[in-house]
Amino acid sequence: MGWLVYDSIFSVINEAEAIKKAEKKVVEKLKQIRKAEVAYFNKYKTYTADWDSLVTFIKEDTIYTVERTEIITPRTKNDPLYYTRTDSVRIEEDTIGRELAIKKLFPIAEYPNFNPERLPYLPGRDTATFEIWADTLRKGQVLVNAIEVVDSDPRDPTRNDNDERRVRWRLRFGSKYDATTSGNWE
Repeated sequence: MGWLVYDSIFSVINEAEAIKKAEKKVVEKLKQIRKAEVAYFNKYKTYTADWDSLVTFIKEDTIYTVERTEIITPRTKNDPLYYTRTDSVRIEEDTIGRELAIKKLFPIAEYPNFNPERLPYLPGRDTATFEIWADTLRKGQVLVNAIEVVDSDPRDPTRNDNDERRVRWRLRFGSKYDATTSGNWE
């Protein structure tokens, strides 16, 4: 009888540890996907919901290094707008280099085992992929780009998108309703 009590408690503790480790891996993968999607957005001004496009972008595309300089021209007293406007600001951009996306986003020193082909797949699984959605949303009179990437098969059976607490939803970043790339683990 004592063994059954011990075993039941120990199995619950082991399961909680396994869930914690699995979710940590999922969060790391979601951060990688977010990093790639933000770089894709910066280059193409839209997110992609196509895994093949994202993987091809990482493997073959380039990211430009841009230097921005802000030039401020103060208004003079003889300027008729001196009392009603602020200084004039002009921003100049200069492309100073370019690098392959995979080298820029996922350097070997930081990501030694990174494989862009495995990016869509849940950690430790060969068939289950993250759910990905990207589209534009109307916010007031403006169309904004939005993205949502969700763990399609959570290890924790208590994670539910109908829970009132967002932190108990399936692990994700972004939203189908807001223009954000924040994750619910943050």
